[in-house]
Amino acid sequence: MNTRGTKMSMSTMAKIGALSALAVGLMYLEFPIFSVYPWLKLDFADVPALIGGFALGPVAGVVIEVIKNFFNFILKSSTGGVGEIANLTLAIALVLPASIIYKRKKSRKSAIIGLSVGSVCMIALAPVLNYYVLIPLFIGFLGADFDIGLYLVAGTLPITAIKAAAESIVVILLYKRLSDILHKQPQ
Repeated sequence: MNTRGTKMSMSTMAKIGALSALAVGLMYLEFPIFSVYPWLKLDFADVPALIGGFALGPVAGVVIEVIKNFFNFILKSSTGGVGEIANLTLAIALVLPASIIYKRKKSRKSAIIGLSVGSVCMIALAPVLNYYVLIPLFIGFLGADFDIGLYLVAGTLPITAIKAAAESIVVILLYKRLSDILHKQPQ
């Protein structure tokens, strides 16, 4: 491998590392939206992965999500990894389609289309993942009177939609300002 190829690879790894660290930090800045379901929280920790996916490619976006969730599991998990699996799965449903669509044609319009498609994927996957995986794992903690249908309609769907929309808006507002820094190659 030539020197230039090594520098590019190291540069990309450093950018992925920096965006992952930012994502881990943003996981700590979370707040509940609905008091009835306090474990459903809004954070902006997928924004670095979306920006990384746009600037460095879809694989980089997914790697940032994996790193973020790994460190979240190690540093602050209270769900035994179930929350991190949920976060990772839903985040990939947002980041992967958005960054694939943006990679094909890098324009504001394709970014908006990609984020919209990713948001729809994330929102569609949330109730399915909750119904078939997450709720069965936590049903003992939730109690016998837990209304799954109400939770999916009044909890999971709205918080996922709010999160996808909020993160998409932040990415649209920030990406162009950060893209020059992320595309800059070391001298």
